[in-house]
Amino acid sequence: MRNTIKILSLTLLLSSLVATADAGWEEGVQAFRSGNFSQAAQEFEAVVKAQPDFAGGHFMLGQAYMRLKKGSEALTHLRKAYELEPGKVSHQFLLGQAYLTNGRYGESLQVLKKIDPASLPKKQQDAYQQMMAVALDKSGRSDEALGALRQLARNNPTNAAAWFTYGAAALKADDVDQGITALEKAASLDGGDSQVKEMLAKTYVQKARQTRDANQKKAIYDKGVSVARQLVSADGSHENLLLLGELQLGAKQYDAAASTLQQAASKKSNDYFTHFYLSQAQTSRQQWSDAETAARRALELARSERDKKRVWTQIGFINEKMRNYEEAKIAYRNAGDSIGLRRVEENQSIAKENEEIEEHNREIEELKRQEAELERQLKELEGGEPPRR
Repeated sequence: MRNTIKILSLTLLLSSLVATADAGWEEGVQAFRSGNFSQAAQEFEAVVKAQPDFAGGHFMLGQAYMRLKKGSEALTHLRKAYELEPGKVSHQFLLGQAYLTNGRYGESLQVLKKIDPASLPKKQQDAYQQMMAVALDKSGRSDEALGALRQLARNNPTNAAAWFTYGAAALKADDVDQGITALEKAASLDGGDSQVKEMLAKTYVQKARQTRDANQKKAIYDKGVSVARQLVSADGSHENLLLLGELQLGAKQYDAAASTLQQAASKKSNDYFTHFYLSQAQTSRQQWSDAETAARRALELARSERDKKRVWTQIGFINEKMRNYEEAKIAYRNAGDSIGLRRVEENQSIAKENEEIEEHNREIEELKRQEAELERQLKELEGGEPPRR
């Protein structure tokens, strides 16, 4: 949750409590209102000691303990207040929060479900939806948690933070479409929030990779490029440049991608992905030598076997295009790419056959040329002047 879950306002909390003449009550209320929660706790301890069945005393003591971050003690007294007056919404609300704070998510759900959120003031409705979302998610009920956050966002259509929270939860639940929609809304409401834009741009990459249609894929990458450009304009860090370069590569903006990734490499020269993506951009531009240089650098930086094999495949492809067949075969073998290796061997064989055919054709052409030259010389002899005596 981006926002701290808010508790009920003190006015609401005190409105349902019965005043008592016991010593400590007024002093406790005054200390609580002034933010002196240690003193408030001491005063309310005296109140509950004098009147152990006074729900209001336990309720306010639990509140003071919550403010002092004494979760276990807060839970004890808020639960006692609830047991004494189980029908009060204020008791249910704070007990649900106390269970949540103590990591007892199932019990929090049981209590919170007793509340009709429509009966709460607007701010408390928002806090209720947030608490429900946390309790549901931590209880393994992610779909229901997502529903609670969706409702929270809809209740606050101009609240960027609510839409961001909903979007992040949707992505966690692997609902990329809902995540994008919510994050786009958050970005439109708060164009200066780099965290929203970064998550949105990365989600465009995720969505594009899942999309098979080439036109749709490119359109998604184009959207991501637009968002990532804004990130780079605000902060030209290596991470933002790398993200922009990756999106430009997916959008087939190869010249722009190469330029961006070269900038990223100047910021951080030892990043594997920067050089690997740069190699891909240069490959698409048919800048074979530059592409191989970048790929060889990526190979030096690769740590996992998977990444190394990806780079060897890239090197194999580059050399295959340059007709450096022996180098290509070495690369494909290192990559464990039997299909690429077989293709290169076939191409090499075809190239050799073509070379032999071309050599044979050159020999035939030379014989034809020699034959034509001989015929020309014979004609000159036949039609030439008689020899002088």
